[in-house]
Amino acid sequence: GPITIRDLVKNSLRMRPDRIVVVECRAGEELDMLQAMNTGHEGSMGTLHANSPGDALQRLMTMITMSGVKLGPEALSQIIGRSLHVIVQASRLPDGQRKIVSISEITDATGQAPGTREVFRYARQGMDAEGTIVGEHQYVAESTLIERFYQAGALKRPGAR
Repeated sequence: GPITIRDLVKNSLRMRPDRIVVVECRAGEELDMLQAMNTGHEGSMGTLHANSPGDALQRLMTMITMSGVKLGPEALSQIIGRSLHVIVQASRLPDGQRKIVSISEITDATGQAPGTREVFRYARQGMDAEGTIVGEHQYVAESTLIERFYQAGALKRPGAR
């Protein structure tokens, strides 16, 4: 029979990878991916289509539910909240550019759905003479995410050498 992405995710776990990357989650592999992320495969990532970080979480929950998994919303919310740390939203701007427009961290999963807190946002500031949208990324909220980046060595603390 056909080999699915879900089969590949499950088989990749037997190879003890440091990272797992699934380019587009949409056919039942979402829960397997989350379980891998929660069992020592930090830094793994997947993509899906959604209009906002909050919509991405809702879509992820919907896709897992539609795959036939028998988990209640609270259990599913906890799995997502423990497995995911960040949602990066990329969008195509009206001028054709692709930009990272939002970086949000996952907040504690209490109740029916995990939440998000936007940490960075792309703020449009206008257009240049060629009609290209210009803007800047802004730090918009305190975050536990930044401390994790410092601890992992992905960012240097201000004033550090």
